[in-house]
Amino acid sequence: MQNKNTQEKSMQENHTQAKGAYSRTNGDVRALPRSEQEFVSKEAFAAKAAFVLEKARALGATDAKVYLSETQSVNLEVRDQQVEHLGFERDHGMSVTVYRGQQCGSATASDWSESALSRAVQMAYQMSQFSQPDPYLGIAEDHHHATPRDLQRYCPWDISLDEMATLAKRMENASKTDKRIVNTDGASISSSHSAYLYADSRGRSYFEASTDHGMTCVPIAQDEAGLIRGYDYTVDCRPDRLLSPETIGENAAKMAISNLGGRPIKTQRLTVVFDALVAASYWGAYCRAISGRLLYRKESFLGECQGKAIFPHFVQLEENPFIIGDRCAGWFDEEGLPTREATLIQDGTAQQYLLDLYSARRMNLAPTGHGGGVHRCFVTPTHTSQAALLKEVGSGLLVTEFMGGYPNFMTGDYSRGVSGFWFEGGIIQYPVKTVTLAGNMKDLFAGCIGIANDLNTRSGIVTGSVAMEGFTLAGI
Repeated sequence: MQNKNTQEKSMQENHTQAKGAYSRTNGDVRALPRSEQEFVSKEAFAAKAAFVLEKARALGATDAKVYLSETQSVNLEVRDQQVEHLGFERDHGMSVTVYRGQQCGSATASDWSESALSRAVQMAYQMSQFSQPDPYLGIAEDHHHATPRDLQRYCPWDISLDEMATLAKRMENASKTDKRIVNTDGASISSSHSAYLYADSRGRSYFEASTDHGMTCVPIAQDEAGLIRGYDYTVDCRPDRLLSPETIGENAAKMAISNLGGRPIKTQRLTVVFDALVAASYWGAYCRAISGRLLYRKESFLGECQGKAIFPHFVQLEENPFIIGDRCAGWFDEEGLPTREATLIQDGTAQQYLLDLYSARRMNLAPTGHGGGVHRCFVTPTHTSQAALLKEVGSGLLVTEFMGGYPNFMTGDYSRGVSGFWFEGGIIQYPVKTVTLAGNMKDLFAGCIGIANDLNTRSGIVTGSVAMEGFTLAGI
């Protein structure tokens, strides 16, 4: 099981530094602010929230809560070395829930003028009069208070639009060094600033601001069988931790080229390895299955599984929402409840559910601070590398991409189109054309063979490649 220091170290070690620091630049045209003070006023957010809550109280609400958000973002896309798209967005959002005893109503608004906010509160109050009484409704009890933390998630990228275009062009150029790359779906670069505030009539008021930056490249390779895409991306709240545009372009081209010459394979039962790029979906399915909303409705194939062995004994899954400078960190959830460090799976056994306030009340349990889902999770590796994992498995399918399909969470049935690579003796042999994998999530969880140390930190669930038994492949 990883401790806090190990988790933070794994996050740091798996970030590749950009070639050349993204620091203050000389360009004059910028679409986004350079500081939190320039971007947003916490006091203005708090004033809007207070206005909404006072309007609800004046109408006769017994309780009320409000969630305010603002986002500014810029996205630039290059194709064939020309800027094909440049977009700027600035969005405001407000969601208010008004309670009249055991009844409630909600409304939203994108206009923050006092008249628009007043109309939204009035609409929510009117709707509450028509709702059915529900004893499980209501905001959190007074003893649920989050402790403010500076998680350092707000890190502006001091970059001009011209410099963004230059980076995107470098990325696209790096993807075209092989003659088999015949086209591109573009190279894009984006940056966004977000701020959000939760407040309620019990005196809670929590504010946080964050940034998100990213680059993506999608080259197209061709052989006698046709065209195929590759991709790679980098994303972080800190621009100095982004991969270089050359790395992204080269990786995307390698993916496209490696997928040329895909072959069909026969229908069979087999062992499957989810590459680290897609393996988070395996653990994400588990997190979904233990969510309170599915559990209290009796719609989860796992049922009330706390204390039961779901995975083999070597599986450990932990959540740590407090890592400094982590884009997935957060000290309060969407309901204003405090988040916390938690062990979700220990020695293969389910330790807790993921409960928002309403589902916790329905199940007569304490809320876990998961209104809106999990934050940063870590899966403990069991193998030193993907190569070591493939060697132990011997032969099977390495999945690198999904095409549609999702688990049925009531039954656990799983069926998805996938592509990837056939391997034998632990060595990749050839790419595989799109095939369908089917199984049941209970069997796939119990059939976990191991987790590699090729950690992918770009997903909210940090995991390496995962090997599992229990799949049937529909081929030729």
